[in-house]
Amino acid sequence: MNKKHINKNIPKYFLILNFCLISIMIILMVLPMISIFKDIFWIFDIFTHFRIHYIISVIALNVLFLFFRRFFLFTLSIISLFINLSFLNPIKINYFVKHKPYIEKKEGIRTMFYNIYWYKNNITKNTNYISEIKPDIVILAEVSPNTFRLYKERLKDFAYSNYSDNPNDDEPDNGIALFSKIKPENDIKIIIFEKWTCPSLQIDIKINGKIISVIGTHPYSPINKNRKLGRDKQFILLSDYIKNQSNPVLLIGDFNSTIWQKEFQYLVKNAELINSMDKFGLQPSWPASMPAFLRITIDHVLYQKEIELYNKFLGSLKGSDHLPVIADFSVR
Repeated sequence: MNKKHINKNIPKYFLILNFCLISIMIILMVLPMISIFKDIFWIFDIFTHFRIHYIISVIALNVLFLFFRRFFLFTLSIISLFINLSFLNPIKINYFVKHKPYIEKKEGIRTMFYNIYWYKNNITKNTNYISEIKPDIVILAEVSPNTFRLYKERLKDFAYSNYSDNPNDDEPDNGIALFSKIKPENDIKIIIFEKWTCPSLQIDIKINGKIISVIGTHPYSPINKNRKLGRDKQFILLSDYIKNQSNPVLLIGDFNSTIWQKEFQYLVKNAELINSMDKFGLQPSWPASMPAFLRITIDHVLYQKEIELYNKFLGSLKGSDHLPVIADFSVR
C-alpha cells in the first residue's frame, strides 16, 4: 500500500472516530435522565443504578480528550460531567472514603445478611464462614424449604429460627430465613404485604432493657415489569410498616436498588431511616465476581436514630453473586 493511499484514508478514519466519540458523549448525557421516564417503560429504571459508572466513564474521557487536545470533545465531556453530577443526588464525600472494618466483633449485636444465590449449593462453605464471623443473627435470602432445613441442621448455635417461602408459585427457591442466637421477645414474624411483594422476617430482641426490631428483606430484582412494580410497592408498604412500629428498627437486606431509585428514597425518608453509607461509605456488593469499582451497592443496612451502628462491612465469602453484609449495632 502506498503512502498516498494511506493519507487519503486518514480523514475518513478520523470522521468515523469523531462520530463514535460524539455519540458516546451524547449517550452519557442521556443515560442519567432515562430513569425519569421509568413509569412509561419499566426497563428505564435499570439505568438509575449506574450513575457513578457514568461519571467514571466521563472523567476518563475528559482526561483522554485533554491529553490529545480534542477541545470540542473535551467541552462536550465537561457538559456531560455536569449533567451526570446533577443527577447524583443524594451524594456525600463520605461515600467515597475507604473505611477499614474490624472483622472481630468488639461490641453490640452482630447481624449478617447474605443472598446465597438459589442455584448454588455452598452450605458447608457458608456455614463455616458464619462460624468464623460469629454473628448473633443471620438472615439468608433465596432459600428453599429444603435449604432452610439443611442450614438449620448445621447452625446448631442458633436456637431460634423461622422461614417463609415466596407466595409466588413461580419462585420456589426465593424464600427468606432467619437464625438467631438471641431469644426473641416474641415469635419471629413473617411480613407479607400482597402479590408481587416478597416476604420479610422480623425479630424483636432486647438490648440493655430496650426492644429493637431487626427486619430482613429481599424485594424482587427488577428484571421484568411485574417484579419491578412489586419491588417498588414493597418499598412503599415496608416504609409505612416501619413508621408504625413502636420499637426502633434496623432494616437489612438485598434491596435490588441503589440509593438513587425513587421508591427506595421514599422508604428511607418516610420511615425516617439512616443509611449506613452515611457513616461507612458505598461498599458495593453486586455482582461479587467484579472488582469493587464495577460493582453497585444494592445490599443495604438502614436504621433509625435510636440505634447506634458501630461497624458495617462486606464479607469476603465467595460463591454467590452478592457479598454478605455484616453490621454491629446497639441502642444509643
